[in-house]
Amino acid sequence: MEKARTVFDFPARFSIIAFIAVAMGKGCYKHFTGNPDMIGDFEHSGPRHLARRVNRTLVGIMVSSFAAGAFSALNAQEQVPRDAAAAMQAPAKAGDARLLPLPSNWTDRLKVNGDVRIRGEYTEKEDDPSRERMRLRARLWLDAMISDNLKAVIGLATGDGDPASSNQTMDDAFSRKPIRLDLAYIDWRPGFAPGLALDAGKMRNPCLVVDDLIWDTDVTPEGLALGYKRGFGPVELIANAMAFWVDERHKVMEKMDGGAAQSTDADTLLYTGQLGFKYKPCDTAHVLVAGSYYHYQNMAGYQTLCDGTMSYGNSTVSPGGSADKYYLYEYRIWEGMAELGLTCPLTGLPVRLYGNFVKNADPDSDNAGFMAGIRFNNASEANTFAVDYNYSRLEKDAVVGAFTDRDRWGGGTDGQGHKVRGTYMLAKNLALDVTVFLDESAISGE
Repeated sequence: MEKARTVFDFPARFSIIAFIAVAMGKGCYKHFTGNPDMIGDFEHSGPRHLARRVNRTLVGIMVSSFAAGAFSALNAQEQVPRDAAAAMQAPAKAGDARLLPLPSNWTDRLKVNGDVRIRGEYTEKEDDPSRERMRLRARLWLDAMISDNLKAVIGLATGDGDPASSNQTMDDAFSRKPIRLDLAYIDWRPGFAPGLALDAGKMRNPCLVVDDLIWDTDVTPEGLALGYKRGFGPVELIANAMAFWVDERHKVMEKMDGGAAQSTDADTLLYTGQLGFKYKPCDTAHVLVAGSYYHYQNMAGYQTLCDGTMSYGNSTVSPGGSADKYYLYEYRIWEGMAELGLTCPLTGLPVRLYGNFVKNADPDSDNAGFMAGIRFNNASEANTFAVDYNYSRLEKDAVVGAFTDRDRWGGGTDGQGHKVRGTYMLAKNLALDVTVFLDESAISGE
């Protein structure tokens, strides 16, 4: 009963985040809430800490414009004078140097999209001083169709290297903000195998998900991903197999042995398999059931990912009292997920119920997590709205904390709480969004 009371008692931390985003390109709207940086150090591997209440409110306005392709309206022949085009088509003479003409449809093979977001943030956290800051994020992607079934994607984004956040704080006396490579991959859909897809490089997350319990939406994994979808009447089969390179090591002091850091060449990789079935009896209803297995190689005894001095909520040890942290456990994560989509008989609007459960097979305790939620309607056109609610809980070692959502309880694992989000489309491509987090961190041992 005490735990339930602390969950619903919310005076500890309150933050308001307001932002205006200008976006271009398809698919940018679903990412616009973003993720603030990690707040604080999540090391709890010593004595158990008391739970800390973490409450947050996000208020946002987004302006977006959607286009099939930034260059698709151009015509190559209109860009080249008629005489010049004729000259380029004439037989070349010895010693005659000229640029070869581009194919007349080259502009139709390029698509550009991206977004720009400005956000104000105010944070109050239990036992910590309040903080006010302005933040920004900018992303730009280029999709190039090399052939009918082969595509190359390149993307840039602001960021300081955090894989789960592209936000930049406005400070340092108008200093220029870093731009980093966000995407660089090849997408191949072989014609001899309909439904098969192969991605290679630094890619949009190909994992099948129904929520963001395991993965922050900003994470772009690196490696190989093989996906397959095939319909059998109203049933669709979904299968994924992935191999991601997480951390390459070569003679670095990142392994703990005998209480001291030792040199190692052992790389950390992530192998993932997923199998799911989606049943769609009609256009207005569907049921999705799927399972996943995430196998991280070389985690226990190795320095923590992303920042070797941060635990991101996971159980760690620090040899000799140093600031460096080393994972205490391996991560062999099983996941089950389900989603039900239907039309509300009272309103005629779409409703989606979703949830998943995860468990790490290595540790004996603090190794599980879950999320359950419901979404009502889709905000896509002017004067439409959507409401979403979910409750989530992640114990210390349920998943790898470095890749989880950065908004809930400040990011990482070892937290639980509620999320309520409302979206209203004020006009075409103009949305008002309000998100409230009522969270509790440092829940291990409860």
